[in-house]
Amino acid sequence: MKYRIFVGLLLCLMLIMATGNSAIFALSQASTGEDAPSTASGVEAPVGNAITYQGYLVQNGSPVTATCDFAFALFDAVGGGESVGDAAVTVPVTEGKFTALLDFGGAAFTGDARWMQVYVRCPSTVGSYTLLSGRVELTAVPYAHSLRPGAQVFGTEGATLHVRNSAENGVAVHGEATSLATAFDYQAFGGRFTSRSRGGVGVFGGDNDAGDYSFGYGVWGQSNSHWGYGVYGENASPDGYGVYSAGNAHVQGELTWQPKTSYISVPAAAFIPYASTNNPVCLTPYYINIGDRLTVYDSPCTVSQFEAPVNLPHGATVTSLTFHYYDRDTDRDATVNLWRDSDELLATVTSTGDDGFGSNSTTTINYALVDNQNHTYFLEATLVTMQWVDLRFIVIEYTINAPY
Repeated sequence: MKYRIFVGLLLCLMLIMATGNSAIFALSQASTGEDAPSTASGVEAPVGNAITYQGYLVQNGSPVTATCDFAFALFDAVGGGESVGDAAVTVPVTEGKFTALLDFGGAAFTGDARWMQVYVRCPSTVGSYTLLSGRVELTAVPYAHSLRPGAQVFGTEGATLHVRNSAENGVAVHGEATSLATAFDYQAFGGRFTSRSRGGVGVFGGDNDAGDYSFGYGVWGQSNSHWGYGVYGENASPDGYGVYSAGNAHVQGELTWQPKTSYISVPAAAFIPYASTNNPVCLTPYYINIGDRLTVYDSPCTVSQFEAPVNLPHGATVTSLTFHYYDRDTDRDATVNLWRDSDELLATVTSTGDDGFGSNSTTTINYALVDNQNHTYFLEATLVTMQWVDLRFIVIEYTINAPY
């Protein structure tokens, strides 16, 4: 039994061959039931997955009038490839004309090219199906090109694209990036929104439910990857913000910050003489402290010790200690120690005996993590007599990954 079938899918023009006989698919316009585009702002019912397929079936040269079985298989290639859906319908055919609603499922059409293979059996349930050889390429309705992969939607006023989801736990826009090209392929974006207008907004999220028991989100971000970000903001301008909150900001869980290097400068004015009942003769008035310079003169003692408190931020990591001085003698040196409590030495720096202004640093730090809950910190300076070495100031470098 031979068939010829004339079929149109919306505005698609297709050509296939039937077994042992030619079958031409001619253009056919499917009616939408509307005389003019709707201007309603809301959506009363969601659009389903079904598409309208119209055709003209000929058997042995004559138009068919019968109830027929049709089977449709959807593929991702013109030959071979993978099946991405199938549909079977039984519909009446009158003088060759028929209309079928085909539902290949919600995942069948993702913007990639599709080809359809058609089988027919007339009358219904009688005999076997006849395969129409060759696959039909499904092409897009002209305005559907604006939603194909890589397409752009432009507008000059109002909302260029408005997406609404009224489901209880629905998502209006879902973006997904699946690239696994490299372990650190961070240039794959599930969604990327950019505003280049003055005062524009790349992404705007608002929660307008003002009920007594409302609990909504303007923007929701979630990451399940090891190094991922639920919400990521970046700013390249000197006065802008990567992430900005005009009201209260709440973080539930650990809040981490990119480590920043900062400094504490301790001036000479902060140092006081080390008092000891075992060595009272080494105390005042054998030193001069004029704010930016501390020096010892005419002391009967070989060296004199001075101390200054240090207020390091809790949780910081000390990375270096620098001693700034003025040296008048190449044979005599001064030493600065950074202590935790009175028995745990963090770092030591000694002047080198160079004549004039100088500084020395060390990056060898013990007990580098600052713990103000259980410890206290201070500096100890040991200066030689006769104004050989002046202490000018001490700089402590540290890194911290908390608000600063």
